[in-house]
Amino acid sequence: MTLSRWLLVPALACLSCGHSEELGPLKDPPPAPAAGNAIPVGPLGGKLLDEPFTVHAARYYVDQRPGYEKVDIKLYSEKSETACGPLANSKSPSVWLRRKGAEALAPGTFSINLEGGGPWEAHYQTRHDERWVGYGEANALFVITAVDPDLKVHGELSACFRDPKGSCVAGRFTASYCRISIDAPVRGTEMMERRPKKPIPPPPRVRDAGADGEAP
Repeated sequence: MTLSRWLLVPALACLSCGHSEELGPLKDPPPAPAAGNAIPVGPLGGKLLDEPFTVHAARYYVDQRPGYEKVDIKLYSEKSETACGPLANSKSPSVWLRRKGAEALAPGTFSINLEGGGPWEAHYQTRHDERWVGYGEANALFVITAVDPDLKVHGELSACFRDPKGSCVAGRFTASYCRISIDAPVRGTEMMERRPKKPIPPPPRVRDAGADGEAP
């Protein structure tokens, strides 16, 4: 289920909260581009709740646990020293794309709209008045242009969200594959995830990515 909007407080997801009243009513976003050649060539950036957003770290996770199978592509405004290492600021804004199912990623073009129903969802989260504020309804075009032998995913995204400020981001990114950390809580999901009884193997066609993943 797509979470249309939610507020997060540290270590606890508030699943029934509405958006902050002071932010104003929700605004429907404009339509997504019809083709990938309309997406800007530069690094992915834009504004989230009127604050500038530029991607400085990008990674993705494949969760193969029964009942939790999904792929999350996380786009962060904060840098990290290594591809899968800790962010310099764990409270930085982020945009992420989620697809149900743990199948390997492959090049393709995907539409995301307010009604949902497609394979991918688009979300973002940012801090507002010391709280996590997030929205998960968008009109977007997402393109996977290539998947390298070392598992890096090259993508393009143009997304505008249903929120009070007309938040939009667009541009290109390259995301590294990182293993999930099943010991940490997952922000922005419907429930806290438990440690599985058996070790989780790497995603399809992966032998050894050698990365220290963080919580998806």
